[in-house]
Amino acid sequence: PLHKVLHLYAILGNLNSYHDSYRNTRDTILRNLMQQVDRAANTNSQQGLSRVLPRYLDSLVGFFTVECAHRRCVEIADGAFSHAELSSLWEKACMHISQLCSMFSIT
Repeated sequence: PLHKVLHLYAILGNLNSYHDSYRNTRDTILRNLMQQVDRAANTNSQQGLSRVLPRYLDSLVGFFTVECAHRRCVEIADGAFSHAELSSLWEKACMHISQLCSMFSIT
């Protein structure tokens, strides 16, 4: 579906709009995932985090699966994240997980 949307934007001559919108949307989705887990961690105990963390990890896996599939179908110039950008997002997500685990002394 993403490549079809990209194709429509290309036909309309509006690739820059797609590029900006896609990146902003995906960045917002990742940020919202992190904020949801932070709220759950702040309002719950370690037990509450243990309920939320598996769903968070599932969501992260889904997020990065979509990004990797998108990157295979779409050229970087057409809106896909570069490998460096994906690595940066991955590092950000891993750091967030690490901070949550250390907050509750989970190793």
